[in-house]
Amino acid sequence: MPDDSKNTSSSSTNVDSDFLNPNAPKDPNMAALIAFLCMCILSLPALAYLYLGNTRKALIYCVAPFVVAVVLLAIFLISTFLGIFTFGISMVVATCLIFPFAFVALLFDILVILDVYKIAKREKPVLPEF
Repeated sequence: MPDDSKNTSSSSTNVDSDFLNPNAPKDPNMAALIAFLCMCILSLPALAYLYLGNTRKALIYCVAPFVVAVVLLAIFLISTFLGIFTFGISMVVATCLIFPFAFVALLFDILVILDVYKIAKREKPVLPEF
């Protein structure tokens, strides 16, 4: 009688190992969905790079928007403070000076989603590699 006690791995173990393996092929639609959901919930679509196994790119593209936001906030506060006390610029004008950067941030998020999708499809990335 044959021995059926061979060590067989379950399909869930294979799926988990494929998920953690950065060289395993990833689903481009899933990568884009993860990036979109991270953008909507956390404002960090670059977290999807972790799904692709690119930790360095995830870290850089997650930290960079916060650095830019802090710089823009400082510009806004300084221009509002100086405007009120020296040049007569109101808070509305200072807001109008900063407002276009919101569109740049949205464009960056869309580029990250597109980049994650293209990397998962093994195509040329949209954003620079590090």
